[in-house]
Amino acid sequence: MAGAGCIMAALDVFHDELIAAIRGLNIAREMGMAQVIQETDSLMVKLAVEGHDYDMAATRGPLQELKNLVKFEFQVDFCPRSCNSVAHALAAYGKTLDLSAELVVDETPDLVQLLVAGYLPCNSG
Repeated sequence: MAGAGCIMAALDVFHDELIAAIRGLNIAREMGMAQVIQETDSLMVKLAVEGHDYDMAATRGPLQELKNLVKFEFQVDFCPRSCNSVAHALAAYGKTLDLSAELVVDETPDLVQLLVAGYLPCNSG
């Protein structure tokens, strides 16, 4: 699950993508998940995590945080937008939530179960 809520004072879309990836992986960690593969439709995020071209960008702080998460615990894979419909449906749903409400995930929401049923990740073969 991506980081829910609004990202305040983001520099650009790349910054938004980095923060959402970090929030999502931190939630996965808090829920005790291991061997998580996070899919992103941002090729820029995937390349930034794997390389050094963006290390001096204004977003270097969150980028380094994401690199540390990926290096030690998780994996980030690129998935074209056409294959990432579940993430976009969840993001659209997240935009409808009250930003002042606390995010609590005790069990998989019905919406997620419906979206994921029959869904095959892009890299599943």
